[in-house]
Amino acid sequence: MRSQLFILGHYAHHCSSLCFPFLLEGKTINSISKCYDYARFFFDWMGAFDGDRNSIYEFRSHAEQGNTTAQNILGKMYENGDAVPKDYKEAVKWYKKGSDQGDAPAQYNLARMYCWGVGVSHDNEEAAGLLQKSAEQGYAWSQKRMGELCDKGQGVPKDVVQAYKWYDIAGNNSDRFIRTTAIIRKNALAKQMTQSQMQEANHFAQEWMELYQNRKKNSPKVIIP
Repeated sequence: MRSQLFILGHYAHHCSSLCFPFLLEGKTINSISKCYDYARFFFDWMGAFDGDRNSIYEFRSHAEQGNTTAQNILGKMYENGDAVPKDYKEAVKWYKKGSDQGDAPAQYNLARMYCWGVGVSHDNEEAAGLLQKSAEQGYAWSQKRMGELCDKGQGVPKDVVQAYKWYDIAGNNSDRFIRTTAIIRKNALAKQMTQSQMQEANHFAQEWMELYQNRKKNSPKVIIP
């Protein structure tokens, strides 16, 4: 249990802002910061993580039962060697399990492994495909990364319009780092674009945001009081 709290708090920023399962209660939190607050509160209340193996097994059981958040975080544990031996192939295995179920953060993390060729063969095209799926779900890290891939032509054709679109979308995110980085890169890219390209990119970004907001309105939400 303590390992769950520790990892939930430590990796809250890697988990989906759309619907973060709070494993201990079986509920969902529609805010990364709120999820972190809940995890940190219980973690502080219970005391420091002591590396208890039973708690690791308990956490792993959630992943083995198909919980995508547990799968993604377990992958992160193996990638960093937190409470388990560092094992990139094992990290890829768990990221893939979450990714195959459509988990946006797991898709992002698996894409990173393909980009870097860590635990799996280097493959920019595979990474781009995963990032596209993750970005379409509203995952800001993937949106920023898609902007970078389109900007550089890595795994996808070089396309300044699409790059600007993804930077613009990521620039509307509440995460300060992503927002600031995306805006800086968007503004730098704008200097290389024609007026018609800018108009087209802004149209694509606005159209995407409208479709995304409509999907978000229709998705079920469970808020912890």
